[in-house]
Amino acid sequence: MKRKYFDVRDWEMITEKRCQIKEISTEEFKGIISLLNIDGVVKPEIWSFGGHDFAIYDKGVEWFRMMPENKSGQPANYNITTIFGADKKIIMWYIDIIKDYAYDENGDLYFDDLYLDLVALPNGIVKVKDMDDLQRALTNGEIDAELFQAAVSVKDELVNNVLSNIEKFRELTVKLRKEFD
Repeated sequence: MKRKYFDVRDWEMITEKRCQIKEISTEEFKGIISLLNIDGVVKPEIWSFGGHDFAIYDKGVEWFRMMPENKSGQPANYNITTIFGADKKIIMWYIDIIKDYAYDENGDLYFDDLYLDLVALPNGIVKVKDMDDLQRALTNGEIDAELFQAAVSVKDELVNNVLSNIEKFRELTVKLRKEFD
């Protein structure tokens, strides 16, 4: 598993950034949200997906993350990064399937990534990414069969439920993003 920090401290291509983190509890969402403002980059990162090119990180791009709790109050096994363009429109949602998240001894928020990801576009297209990486982690003994199956189950739940109503998902994202205005 890869440990990743919310402030993307190990991303050398992002030269200037600001990161805010809040714990919130509303009727619609309970968990942690964060906003990463990208103020400077070595060079923009452009992805092609669904016939379009997207600046994943560039000056003015924002990464808004949602780390929900599940119904029993434990961290859910995913986090959702909404990438907003410099024009403040949603470019995409990037969803990491994770083992868990926590604060380290310095109070910095991190998550342990389980390799498997989803990409969702505002038009409702959803793509599963890195299933081969998850399978390789199982084969190499980095994760066990139980963790492998848990990751696949979370992916299925997200695709079949959370991402099945992209308009409702967009509304929640925009509403929660306003917490940082």
